[in-house]
Amino acid sequence: MKPIKRKPAIAIIVILSIVLLVGAIFSFVPMTFGNTQFKSFAGAIRVGNDFSAGMYAEYDISPEGSTGTNDINKSISEIKTVLSEKGYPSTNVYSVNGEKIRVEVSYPNGGSSFKNAYSLLKAVGVGAFELRSSSNEDDTYIIGSKHIKGVKISSYTSYTYVTLEFNEAGKEAYEELLAAGTSIYVCMGGATQTSFSTEDMSKNTDYSNLPLTFTDYNSALDFAMKVKFGSIPVTLNSDTVVINTVGVRSSILSSIIGIAFLAVIVLAFFAIRYGIIGIMNIVSSLFAAVCCTILFWGVSAVEINATSLLCVALGFAVCAAMKSVFAERVRSEFLTGKTIEASLDTARKKSIAPIVALGSIILVISAIMAAATSGILQTSALILLIMSVVGLFEGLVLLPGLVNIVETFNKGKDKIYHFKREEV
Repeated sequence: MKPIKRKPAIAIIVILSIVLLVGAIFSFVPMTFGNTQFKSFAGAIRVGNDFSAGMYAEYDISPEGSTGTNDINKSISEIKTVLSEKGYPSTNVYSVNGEKIRVEVSYPNGGSSFKNAYSLLKAVGVGAFELRSSSNEDDTYIIGSKHIKGVKISSYTSYTYVTLEFNEAGKEAYEELLAAGTSIYVCMGGATQTSFSTEDMSKNTDYSNLPLTFTDYNSALDFAMKVKFGSIPVTLNSDTVVINTVGVRSSILSSIIGIAFLAVIVLAFFAIRYGIIGIMNIVSSLFAAVCCTILFWGVSAVEINATSLLCVALGFAVCAAMKSVFAERVRSEFLTGKTIEASLDTARKKSIAPIVALGSIILVISAIMAAATSGILQTSALILLIMSVVGLFEGLVLLPGLVNIVETFNKGKDKIYHFKREEV
């Protein structure tokens, strides 16, 4: 790495200091602007069921629908998936004696409220989704659990489209529905929600899907969610649902203190063993903490629960391992008799391959998990994905760059590195 001249180095130090200070303030310090309260990026990250007050709902499984164990388990899985898509990845959903399904959600931290959680739980028990040729139950053709295999949302110009995708049985039922009358009635839980004409639809010979048009995006999202809930194998009785609140299960503070204690030990080890490289590692870690916090806030699927905090600790360990590759290489090169400048330059070049290898392994594994899973597993994978990307940047660019800035003023003196060659 080419040495930096004094004036550019000073300018970089000033810029980095300002960025770090501003980033840390907005990431961790709550503020009030007039009547608006800003909780900080960290404060706005959703807190899961483990560390926050929550709400639960218990739904009776109606004997009118499927009641088998496999159907109940599949329904639980689908409810978890939909709630995860809505930003509740750590939702607890389980069967109560095979007679009820219980759903527990936390109060979202920042943006949503008690009312949102209550409305969401009411939506879970919306009842069976049906398409009829009239408001009469006898004229039901499409039943969500039997005929719908997927629901997709797309946007074009000012409209949002919710497309119901039918399976083979659904295609036949949809064709019969179009031939049965001039209107389609949308029913949920036996109650008619809306109806629309089939005049334009009857001209289309593709019976594999039904696109519905919405002018309001949020209404489209709400409708799609209810279709998914109304298409689970079991039928939940919304008339007998019990909704109540639950208190905070445990304190998040002790977990955060534990992770902070681990971080202090690792940072102290770096400072003792590698000297100024360890000191610059503290600065690098602060930058990484700000970046990760903002990214955690920006990804709606990330929330803070016991599992995700363990992944944060694991991600920190991975980042430390990647940076230690560079630091240890500098030390080993210096102990062979090279100067500090030569050791830093050689170490940076030789550490690229192992850092990229380590980071790529974590990156690929976490990316596959994030794409293939949902709920807590997806949250954990996203956290590792974010931290591995940040760790790669730290190990390849930020930490070597900070040390290079130090060398602008140090001029190759080895005392600040805590490296000692064996005397012969």
